[in-house]
Amino acid sequence: MTDAGVLDAPGIATDGLVHLERHEGVVEVWSGDRRIASSARAIELHEVDVPTRLYFPRADVDLAQLRAIEGTTFCPFKGVASEYWTLTGTDDDAPAAWSYPEPISAFAPIAGHIAFYDSLDIRAVGERA
Repeated sequence: MTDAGVLDAPGIATDGLVHLERHEGVVEVWSGDRRIASSARAIELHEVDVPTRLYFPRADVDLAQLRAIEGTTFCPFKGVASEYWTLTGTDDDAPAAWSYPEPISAFAPIAGHIAFYDSLDIRAVGERA
């Protein structure tokens, strides 16, 4: 970890295309009036041509609000995302969240963390929807 809050990503040449930073402050994920996650320990993943994503420690996510669904994608920087979830209480299997259980070693800080799709309301505490 550097003083600037950038997490080191040794062993991979990203040429500045992808990097991790600690998120400052508390951030929450909402679906309507249901809070899905709240964390002061989120990690920001900055990737060129992709919106910044917040990865939440699993312990800060209300897993009872999520239902596992099938899904796998590959990123040349992060590896295989093989855990996907949709929201409970719906008949819709649209993905709401994903995780890299075992990312490429350079992105080990996001291992097991959960990121959410933009279909959910992701905001800093104190912000209104």
